Amino acid sequence: MTLMNYWELGSGINYNGPDIRTTALWGGPAIKTDGRLGSWFFLSSNRNKDLSVSVNGYGNQAITGTSSAGINTNLNWRPATNVSVGFSVNYNHQIDTWANWSGYGPTYDMQNETKEYLLAHFNQKTLSSTFRLDWTLTPDLSLQYYGSPFVTAGKYNRFIKVIAPRGDRYDDRFYSFMDDEISYNTTDGYWEIDEGTDGIINYTVPNRDFNYKQFNSNLVLRWEYRLGSTLFLVWSQGITDFVNLGDFDFGNDLHTLFKAEPENIFLIKFNYLLNL
Repeated sequence: MTLMNYWELGSGINYNGPDIRTTALWGGPAIKTDGRLGSWFFLSSNRNKDLSVSVNGYGNQAITGTSSAGINTNLNWRPATNVSVGFSVNYNHQIDTWANWSGYGPTYDMQNETKEYLLAHFNQKTLSSTFRLDWTLTPDLSLQYYGSPFVTAGKYNRFIKVIAPRGDRYDDRFYSFMDDEISYNTTDGYWEIDEGTDGIINYTVPNRDFNYKQFNSNLVLRWEYRLGSTLFLVWSQGITDFVNLGDFDFGNDLHTLFKAEPENIFLIKFNYLLNL
């Protein structure tokens, strides 16, 4: 709905019923998914004002515990007729009780010489932010800046094996490995699964936990030194950091990110309009 002061707001609820997913196991059999209940909302102040704010969020939940939720906020500010500032923050949290973990396809059972599909519980958190500045210094000279940090971390645990892909219940579809069936080989960076605890390793799967961080920025000075002819001075910076850890700590992650070696690119673009 839109209010008399031009604020906007809305919300909704939806339900997706169970279905059959044909691509989840990457070439394996089709597998049944559970129904999911979801909701969403949005709220926005008057966009015609010099300062406007909006926020929207969503969440959904399945009976098996699979869920996702997120919230996005945006701020737009025009402190002067020649200056525009934009700032946004986005946070998402995803939990998947049967995410693809072992790889794109089946995993070989070294004891029974069969191919099985291994999955896992997956917990991922993502936080990103974007800052924009547009500043018109004179009719011929302007400055633009864009900066965006991004942090995401994902951790896998509670490993499972597909046993009856179209089973009615979660426990019918999957076999959950017990804690004493799973060990981590710190030397090689592999999970080892001894199904049945008989002392023989059935599966070895690499550690796929991740913590990925990135920062991108651009600073552009634009000068139209004569009608139709323009000079651009550009500074672009990129920083990336990755580790095989699934822990999420935004403050520490940003500190680690900005300690990494940046890549700086400087560009000059020159346009000249020929009067032919």
